[in-house]
Amino acid sequence: MSEEATTAAGLPPKEDYIQKRLNKILENRIDSDRETLDALTDLSQFYTENTLQSRRNLRSQIERRSLAINENFLAAFREVKLALDDICGDIDAVSDSVDSMKNLLSSTEAQQKELIQQANTLQEDNNKLLLQQRIATGFLSRFQLSVTEHQTLYGATRDEPITAEFFNVLDHVQLIHADCRTLLQSGYQTAALDIMEEMTLHQEAALERLYRWTQSHCRNVDANEIGMLVIQGMARLQERPVLFKYVID
Repeated sequence: MSEEATTAAGLPPKEDYIQKRLNKILENRIDSDRETLDALTDLSQFYTENTLQSRRNLRSQIERRSLAINENFLAAFREVKLALDDICGDIDAVSDSVDSMKNLLSSTEAQQKELIQQANTLQEDNNKLLLQQRIATGFLSRFQLSVTEHQTLYGATRDEPITAEFFNVLDHVQLIHADCRTLLQSGYQTAALDIMEEMTLHQEAALERLYRWTQSHCRNVDANEIGMLVIQGMARLQERPVLFKYVID
């Protein structure tokens, strides 16, 4: 289309159009347009010659550069994704560890409760055993002679003299024998009869020993004064008339 035809058609001449575009670009304040400055700065790194061939290749260069930038971005993003995958794996591992620790803690709490119950049961059993021990100790103290009392009653040797403690032990034997009636009334007949038989044997052995000792002192009445122990022994032997008669004779 000729310039006259363009004018006739109401369109501005080509030179005027280009001039207007240039004027518009020149009128813009590029120094205040940050994006345009960045674009021009980036363009200056690879567009170094303002030739016809360079202008023709500019579009393809920009596309290749854009493609390279996208590929670099994808590569960097791929590394980020791999790092995130590793983090997710670590999080899953931590979560599994937490679940395992929770299960272990629950199991430990259950075992702890069981141990506490067992400890309480053992404590109760121990208290029962201590009570039984105290009962047994009290029973033996009431219905049995101690080792010292047994030695005092029988003497370490055949000729060991009678002492005042001997009569105390003999009284204890008689008291135990009498207390066995309480056991009989309480229903412990077997234990009561066994203890009564044992105390009877102790009493007979003690009176036999007392008889020999008293008889020896009475035979030597000139050499020995009749003391309180002899008098007390004679009084105890009156419970056995036969032995008392032998001493008098």
